[in-house]
Amino acid sequence: MGTLSRAQLHLAHMLHALGKPEEGLEAARSASEHARRTGTRLMHSGATSNEVMALMELGRSPGAEERLAQAAEEHFDDGLFSSPRACLAALRGDAARAAAAIAVTTL
Repeated sequence: MGTLSRAQLHLAHMLHALGKPEEGLEAARSASEHARRTGTRLMHSGATSNEVMALMELGRSPGAEERLAQAAEEHFDDGLFSSPRACLAALRGDAARAAAAIAVTTL
């Protein structure tokens, strides 16, 4: 269980490294959806975090914020989203919120 989502997540990383962020985003979305359907919660969190970071890299911060909010509604924010939250806060110029998210990461 989770083998397909793991492979898709590795594909997302490779596409990103090859300078193909849009394709990497699609692979991360596919990994996230498959992990959600199969109940592999940690893989779902990791793939969703990857989606959020890819959206930010593509300049789609509103989409990244929306995806983080959706993840919170799905009740699986298990601490893996503090780095993307810090990045989003920093992009908005909210140093206090960025520092608070980083503090969660280092605990």
